[in-house]
Amino acid sequence: MSTPQQFKLPKRLESEFGRMALKNFRSLEFMERKLARFRNHLHFTMHCKHHGLYPPSLSLKTAVKGPHAQRIIQNTQHLLLNERIRQIYYTINVTKQRISDLDESLFTCLPVDVYTDVKNWVTHASEAEFSKCCSRQKDKFSRLESKQKLSRSDVPVSQMSDDATVETACHLLGNTSNKAAELRSDCVQVLKQSKPPPSNISKEERAALRELKEDKDITILPADKGRATVILNKTDYQDKANDLLNDTNTYKPLKRDPTSMYRNQLIEVLQSLRDEGVINVITYRQLYPTSSDTPKFYGLPKVHKDACPLRPIVSSCGSITYNTAKFISKILSPLVGSTPRHLKNSEDLVTKLSAIKLADNESLISYDVSALFTSVPVDESLFIKRVTLTTSLSISTLCIPQLSLRLSERTISV
Repeated sequence: MSTPQQFKLPKRLESEFGRMALKNFRSLEFMERKLARFRNHLHFTMHCKHHGLYPPSLSLKTAVKGPHAQRIIQNTQHLLLNERIRQIYYTINVTKQRISDLDESLFTCLPVDVYTDVKNWVTHASEAEFSKCCSRQKDKFSRLESKQKLSRSDVPVSQMSDDATVETACHLLGNTSNKAAELRSDCVQVLKQSKPPPSNISKEERAALRELKEDKDITILPADKGRATVILNKTDYQDKANDLLNDTNTYKPLKRDPTSMYRNQLIEVLQSLRDEGVINVITYRQLYPTSSDTPKFYGLPKVHKDACPLRPIVSSCGSITYNTAKFISKILSPLVGSTPRHLKNSEDLVTKLSAIKLADNESLISYDVSALFTSVPVDESLFIKRVTLTTSLSISTLCIPQLSLRLSERTISV
């Protein structure tokens, strides 16, 4: 929903940054709306192609009768439809390039906060245009489908094996041929007219599942291990979660939400890396925090342990550091398994244990670390990572150690 501040954005651009900034802003908004329309247009046209329908603007008529004339008309309509698809793709690519140029121009001349407001404005405009066009195209397709009948002909695929897929058949027929398009249309109609298979659960079981779903006094969630489903009383789940959060050695309450402060700090780091040439503009935009969602805390029950404690999980999807964390993960992934103490899986553990010979006075002992991830020392971890990144030749050729260290330090502090 638009806010009063957004309505003042065009005037602010003109008064503070000149008419050229306002012109580029309006052009960017126009191009985003145009891109939304043509994406809908592409979806509508591809839908027509897969269902063997032709829009009224491409439907041809002739006074010449006979099956040969009908085949000529059908082939011509199919060629025209393919040409329209090609032209739509071309228009989309040109529009994307124009949007990229306008975005680059605004990015270089506007402050970060104003640029963010501009992106939010054009994103809202694009989504509104896409939704409006989508509704209109759906109605248009429904009317077209009710008026126009599918034209079918026999498809010579009888020599294929029973387990051959539709796309394999289309490939053998030629993906761009009329026969392949007709085969896809036939398959679509068969699927639309087919009945769903019988349910693998009884009516009573389905009613029980619905009753569990509607019960507000329980919580249904997956187990930490074993692919089991756990049903807990909601009060028990909340008590277990509060027991974790009340651990003052690991968690502490905050007086206010620090998300905006951490977001500004991360932006400063990214800007300095961009200005120093460590990252380019494309990488900067990929890592730029566009979302400010707070990470979500939840717990997964450990059914293999007494009292069924919860494993704390903090989901950072959509948070300010999510894109940065993904970027760092790709850089650090080659380090995984580079130490002799690394275990790939349970099979690797069995293999290594089988090679160990114990004396009569020796025993194997296993340890379980409580709250492993929250107990990892941050400073020591950064030091080890710095040494490994700067000394490993295989890693240094695949990543930028300076970038990884500076980003990870800022991400961990956040």
